Amino acid sequence: MPPLNRLCLALVLAVAAPAVAAAQDTLPGNRITNAGVVRANAKSDSVFINRLRTVDTVDVADFAAFMLAQIGAPPFDDSLSFKVSSDSSRIRIAGRLQDFPPDTRNELAPVFSWLSPSSVFVAEISMPQAEGGVMESFQHSGIRSLEFT
Repeated sequence: MPPLNRLCLALVLAVAAPAVAAAQDTLPGNRITNAGVVRANAKSDSVFINRLRTVDTVDVADFAAFMLAQIGAPPFDDSLSFKVSSDSSRIRIAGRLQDFPPDTRNELAPVFSWLSPSSVFVAEISMPQAEGGVMESFQHSGIRSLEFT
């Protein structure tokens, strides 16, 4: 490749790479992480075990990670990029096929081969409220795809 073409290609990549990286992180919410399990556990213990606080607040992504750990999920892969967001009535877990760890993507490939790896999926969980705003239970509301590209 001639030097001028290499220079142009390098400039295009230098300008486009940050935009591509930013576009990959457009889902709302915070990531599910192993550190979130530790943070949520510490806050839960400070209220229910150590009784150092009467109330505390946990980020919804940390809460989701904590709940997954409580039901026996293995530690999360660092490449897991699912985002968790919420409002007063629902928790949403959003991600793309490309956000799964590589071994999981390989296992899911035969099922989802017709979808683009950048297709967004959202699992919604409703949180019915009792009197006083206390959550009664979780109810799976559905899984949907936001885009088929």
